[in-house]
Order: sequence, then structure tokens, then C-alpha cells
Amino acid sequence: MATEADDPRSEPLRDVADEDGAADADSGGGQAEKRHVPMSLIDRIGRERAQELMAEAVRKAVEEHHALGLPTTHGDGKGRYYRLYPDGRQEYLDEQGDEPSEK
Repeated sequence: MATEADDPRSEPLRDVADEDGAADADSGGGQAEKRHVPMSLIDRIGRERAQELMAEAVRKAVEEHHALGLPTTHGDGKGRYYRLYPDGRQEYLDEQGDEPSEK
């Protein structure tokens, strides 16, 4: 049995101006037409909670890959990328290609 929460029509709405900011011809007031659009998930749960959920999903995906013996690719925050292997080893990727250079 479907509940109200399952019904996409029950999503919270927010008022927004037309994307082009055009005035509503019927209003004569020169104001942009407003319409109701569904709120995004981020709007509904908040940016901080959305980031927490995404970070947890990434952690889980990395764990799953490593459990299968597969490496994952990460950035070091300094513009360099490396492969992280399940044993903890990191191999930086060469700027001229995908040739790893062990570190």
C-alpha cells in the first residue's frame, strides 16, 4: 500500500521566478512569474546532511572495491591522483599518462 510519502506529488514545493526572469504578461506589474517546483533532496534534507550521506556512500563503495581486491583512485588534495590498493599501498599516477609511480 502506497503512503503519502511515496507519492511524488506530495513533495514539498517552493516558489521560484521564471528562469528567464520574464515578467508575467497577465500581471501587468512587471514582476517575474512565480511557479511551484518540487524541492530538491538537498533542499529538503539540508546541504550538511546530503554531504554526510554522500561521504558515507563513497566510503562504502571504496570498502566494497577493496574487499574484491580492486584499487580505487583518489586525489591527494595537491592536484595529484593515486591508486589506493587494499593493502594500503599508494601508487601515484604519472601526469603524462596512467603509468603509476609507487610512493
